Amino acid sequence: AIIVLTGGTLRLEKGFELLSAKLAGKLLVSGVDKGVQMEEVLGAAGLTPDELECCVTLGYMAEDTGSNAIESAVWIRTNKVASIRLVTSSYHMPRSLLEFRATVPGADIVPHPVFPEHVMVQEWWARPGTASLVIAEYNKYLLAATRHWLRGIEGE
Repeated sequence: AIIVLTGGTLRLEKGFELLSAKLAGKLLVSGVDKGVQMEEVLGAAGLTPDELECCVTLGYMAEDTGSNAIESAVWIRTNKVASIRLVTSSYHMPRSLLEFRATVPGADIVPHPVFPEHVMVQEWWARPGTASLVIAEYNKYLLAATRHWLRGIEGE
């Protein structure tokens, strides 16, 4: 199955491209804004509901990366999925993998990052927008890792 975390148009496009290429039979779009309908999501990718509506689930529960993992875990169990292809931005992938591995242990997770053009990885420290994004994402990763580590200590 394919799981796309919302937050960028490249993510949706890549998810639908992978589904169309038959790399999986189902796709979950996690973190969809309430009120957004299937026609809008498919339309944003230039598709009609008849083309992929059968295979696409919109998840409305998630509001952040941690809840993306929780929402996806429920969908994974409900659909008896053993392997997922996780689609998100390259800078977001390390934290996403951390959250998913902690929430869905044992699942085979294949990372499938997309590379937004506005994120300039060459000399990122010299580009204020990219530097801010990288530093914020790193801090979020550290917080998530600490949270999971502390939960592990409490569970012992």
